[in-house]
Amino acid sequence: MEQSSFVESDVPVVVLICKTSASAVLKDKLRHENTRDQVFVLWLVTPHAPHQLQLNATLRLCGRNAAVQASTTLAVRPVTDSHDSCEFMTVDTNYWRLSHGQIRKISNDFRDELHLELGITDALHLPCSAVSLSSAIRLSSA
Repeated sequence: MEQSSFVESDVPVVVLICKTSASAVLKDKLRHENTRDQVFVLWLVTPHAPHQLQLNATLRLCGRNAAVQASTTLAVRPVTDSHDSCEFMTVDTNYWRLSHGQIRKISNDFRDELHLELGITDALHLPCSAVSLSSAIRLSSA
């Protein structure tokens, strides 16, 4: 019985990463893609409806050199919301956009594995414990 209540209180959150560019958003297939125009976009989703729970996530991305890092706070989106790449380029608290140059610097020219730390909190300040986790990812410029 105790195990069941623990599972029911868990909130699944998925971290999604997409590599895109301005030319992809503009649907400009004739333009030659330059890697310096690439943008890495991170966002988080949950199957819970916004009226049930509003979550915020604090993300920190670093490579082998922890002094070189980037961080942000995002709202966790409902999974049913659109993830059209055109939305990635607008200023929106639901997406974290990192330029090719930022990722290149953090990853030591794409040689180092990146570590993503994630902390989840309830935006409505309802009783809930904060969760924190860390995971390694590898991004490539190709």
